[in-house]
Amino acid sequence: MTINHTEALVIGSINLVEADRIISVYSPTFGQVRGVAHGVKRLKNRFGSAFEPLTHIHLIFKERANRELQLYKQADIINSYPGLREDILRLTAGLYLAELVQRMTPVGGNAQPDIFSLLLRSLDLLSTTKDIIAIIKS
Repeated sequence: MTINHTEALVIGSINLVEADRIISVYSPTFGQVRGVAHGVKRLKNRFGSAFEPLTHIHLIFKERANRELQLYKQADIINSYPGLREDILRLTAGLYLAELVQRMTPVGGNAQPDIFSLLLRSLDLLSTTKDIIAIIKS
């Protein structure tokens, strides 16, 4: 098992068992990665809110050979885009972009740093621009 460090953006999650989740992230180094975050749904967990959708994180994970699900060990928040969470229209647009990336890129596929960069710039724009309607219409 190799331990990897990368920055990533959380693009989706699925409840697994009682306190665990399968988290999908997109990384400029590894592309789309799916992994298990043990204990993430517990009240006092080591991940905090790092695995909330549309959170830019620094991720440490164990890469398990020949397995689709990796094991997430640590995640530190770089940017949580608070401007997105304050407005339902902004949040909806951001989640739509994350879903597009999740559906259009293969898990464990080739890394596309341009997709990662475009996604981060789009979330920055959605989070900070005053006239969100003008952005969506263009």
